[in-house]
Amino acid sequence: MKKTSDWKIVSVIALYALREALQNRIFWIALFFAVIGIGVSAFIGDIAIIENKIVEATFLAAAYRFCAVLVLMVLVISTLVREFNDKCLELYLSLTISRPIYFIGKMAGFFAVSTLLAAIFAAVLLLYAEPAPVLLWFLSLACELTIVASVSVFCVITFNQQIPASFAAAFFFYLMSRSADSIVLISKSEILLHTTGNAVISFVVDNLAVALPSLARFTQTDWVAYGNAPFADALPLIALQTVIYVMLIGGVTLVDFSRKNL
Repeated sequence: MKKTSDWKIVSVIALYALREALQNRIFWIALFFAVIGIGVSAFIGDIAIIENKIVEATFLAAAYRFCAVLVLMVLVISTLVREFNDKCLELYLSLTISRPIYFIGKMAGFFAVSTLLAAIFAAVLLLYAEPAPVLLWFLSLACELTIVASVSVFCVITFNQQIPASFAAAFFFYLMSRSADSIVLISKSEILLHTTGNAVISFVVDNLAVALPSLARFTQTDWVAYGNAPFADALPLIALQTVIYVMLIGGVTLVDFSRKNL
């Protein structure tokens, strides 16, 4: 009976997080970016010499991914900071709601928002690509945003609800995760001098690449631009990385959240 009650509380908290996203016009903002992207991609396609449709699809896939990440980060960080500052969290915890239940409910709500954001942008991409690669792009973006939401929550808890520090840390994590593979390749280049400094940098970069999720393998523009849909090759690894990093980051965040004095 207690488990049923706990799951009911989790669902209510998740629905409240989704409702707050609606009240903040997050999905309208995403739709606005989607429409602006169509106009900009049409202009870029007009000035492209060849393969206009491929150029448009490539631009939209990359731009929509970045917009979705940015919108989600702003939503998660601002929502949590406002709840801390308005003492809403203290009110929740004064009831029969434990911190783990509150945390799980919030994360479930943010994951739902992530999926809806990915669906909005993927729906527009159907105008430029076949359904199969767009479906893979959508599923991958939903997983990528799920990791971003987990990291954003972790940064808010770690940096004591400081919006600039939380956003900067979450965005840095995303950029490093997106570019880690490229940085590793550059650090292994034969052009670089084999000095002690370069060896130390290469060592640090290699360890960062192991620790961070390989987001460069997520939501690839090639899928949409060239109609590739490697579900069997890409999706299992993406799903596995998502589960591992969400559980790892979520576990660390919950431990930190449980020991903090509000």
